[in-house]
Amino acid sequence: MRFAAVLNREGGTLRTTDLDALAERMRGMLEARGHRLEIDIVGGGEISAALAEVAGRRGVDVVLAGGGDGTISTAAAALVGSGKALAVLPAGTMNLFARGLGIPTALDAALASFAGADVATVDVATANGRIFVHQFSIGMHARMVRLRESMEFGSRLGKMRASVQAAWRTINSPRAMQVAMTIGEAEITARTTGIGITNNLFGENHLPYADDPAGGVLGIYVTMTRQRGELMRFFFNMARGRWRDNPHVEIHQTDKAVLEIGALWWGVTIGLVVLLLAIDLVVAAARPHRVGFREAVLWSLFYIAVAVAFGVVFWMTAGAQFGTEFFAGYIVEKSLSVDNLFNARQRVTDANGVVPISYQPDLVDPRGRVIGLEFRKQF
Repeated sequence: MRFAAVLNREGGTLRTTDLDALAERMRGMLEARGHRLEIDIVGGGEISAALAEVAGRRGVDVVLAGGGDGTISTAAAALVGSGKALAVLPAGTMNLFARGLGIPTALDAALASFAGADVATVDVATANGRIFVHQFSIGMHARMVRLRESMEFGSRLGKMRASVQAAWRTINSPRAMQVAMTIGEAEITARTTGIGITNNLFGENHLPYADDPAGGVLGIYVTMTRQRGELMRFFFNMARGRWRDNPHVEIHQTDKAVLEIGALWWGVTIGLVVLLLAIDLVVAAARPHRVGFREAVLWSLFYIAVAVAFGVVFWMTAGAQFGTEFFAGYIVEKSLSVDNLFNARQRVTDANGVVPISYQPDLVDPRGRVIGLEFRKQF
């Protein structure tokens, strides 16, 4: 078979690995069993594009992805429907999905297993259309991951220390959220510090990974505690794989779940839009005057700054992927903006053909701005 490998040099294990030596061992092991191998070594920011490119190559039978669970989720998303198999090289920190597949966690042992392994079918899960192979988190765990990624670490051990520090900071200031869930026929409302949606149920008495990666269910883990001491016991039980008898976790299983997070941020967003619209329609038109170039630039910079500030807060709370999508959409919208499409007011001029100052604000019909906003909400 023809293998194409993509290695994330920033993965937990690969950060401190001699990648040239590893590449030679990979070629030796696979070619000794009659396989062919191509290798691309890329940074974390390039991994998605590299995997998409490899997934589209003709003649490739197996894509070998080396990295943590995030890298493997990206690889799975690129390969779904491609007809190519995915080989998981456990080169992250915990390698939980690889553990669930029964792949040896030592790199050389994992490579040796690929040379003669059979292809098996396993599950992937999706959240709002985005594929994941291990877990999708909301609340406490997601915040812990963001805190960890903001820290500097240069090795797998350093990432573990950063994880402990991030967990401690999260425990010290837990944030509760109101969530409504629809699980099968049941509707559940809960105030929780965190929800984990897992690709199949976690097994007992080991690290949090699924015993059956083809079980066909989602695991819903709802954290029901907000006190520091109880949260510490929760993390301790989680590390030991004590789920079923954990009094701080409510567990459900289903094949589909719908989650609705509390409306606080929707209220903040709608309130901000209404406030800016009021400023645009009332405050800016309260003092009729000729708008010069400097004032126009300042108003433009103000609204751009508001959008950037909103995007930064959104990035910090929702994550890099959603933040990137917001900024991409804003840039496209800004470049294609046509706010004056509905200008229909009659142009008023004096005997010299000049628009009097008192009429100049009305040249931009407020209805054009409002209707333009409504159309953008629809599309």
